[in-house]
Amino acid sequence: MTFTALDWAIVLSVLVVMVTGVVMSRTYMRSVADFLAAGRTAGRYLLSLSQGAAALGAITVVGLLEMNYVAGFAMTWWGFTMSVVVLIVTVSGWVIYRYRQTRALTLAEFFERRYSRRFRVFAGLIAFTSGLVNFGIFPAVGARFFIHFTGLPSAVTILGIEISTFPLTMIVLLGIALFFVFSGGQVAVIIADFIQGLFMNVVFIAVPLYLMFVVEWGQVFEALAMAPENKSLINPFETGYVEDFNFWYFLIGVLIFVYGTMSWQGTQAYNASAKSAHEAKMGGVLSNWRNFPQNLLILFVPIIAYTVMHHPDFAVQAGQVNAVLDT
Repeated sequence: MTFTALDWAIVLSVLVVMVTGVVMSRTYMRSVADFLAAGRTAGRYLLSLSQGAAALGAITVVGLLEMNYVAGFAMTWWGFTMSVVVLIVTVSGWVIYRYRQTRALTLAEFFERRYSRRFRVFAGLIAFTSGLVNFGIFPAVGARFFIHFTGLPSAVTILGIEISTFPLTMIVLLGIALFFVFSGGQVAVIIADFIQGLFMNVVFIAVPLYLMFVVEWGQVFEALAMAPENKSLINPFETGYVEDFNFWYFLIGVLIFVYGTMSWQGTQAYNASAKSAHEAKMGGVLSNWRNFPQNLLILFVPIIAYTVMHHPDFAVQAGQVNAVLDT
């Protein structure tokens, strides 16, 4: 796949808008609280959209697409069951109120107040070590995805020296993120994420609508019905032999969600960015609605891909895809 001029124009336009918003936000970053928690001024709508964008990266999208490709509609049934638990947790304000009572700006500060400075240092060392591993995997996956999806060449020549596109893409992606952070801290990040979230939701709705006109529902269900016995992609009670993404996967997910609420370092700044604990809770409640377009795309795209790869009507397209995958 190769990006056209229109594709690049869309990507660059969104990036320009994000950079403009970040640059304009610099004047609002005046204190440590502004840098770490946007001055505790974010409302529920801003939090809902921005935090959702912050939590969604290329590696997450790739993983979720694979999950739905393997498990199909059957997985969605178990996902709806998990949604009930998510709704209860968010509506109850689980963890949020107690955390905001501490007035902590970061998880590290909370650890020191709740336990000790030694525990804060210990947790910091673990976070630092895992962060090194994380930044060796996440940007790499993102760069690979970006190169393949846009059709960038495998190498470029700079000053007569041939350089692989892979490390250059990683540097660009990390450089943009660092620019946002150091330009205005959480103030800049929350604005950039909000702009990105607006664009993402438009895409989340537009792509499934387009695919509905390309593939017929009859073809979708015919392809899904070809799944082997006890590996159903439709009936959640006939998934005994589905590997990885089955009932136990979602049960573990529910336990982790309840036990690990607000413990992820990746969005710790959002934990303290809301105007109040109530606004933080309402932002979480609204996130349940904000997730609908995202879940629609993440479910629909892999199912359409499965249909194209398995239905006889798309044998030509499937052959072209397999040819690319074999290279």
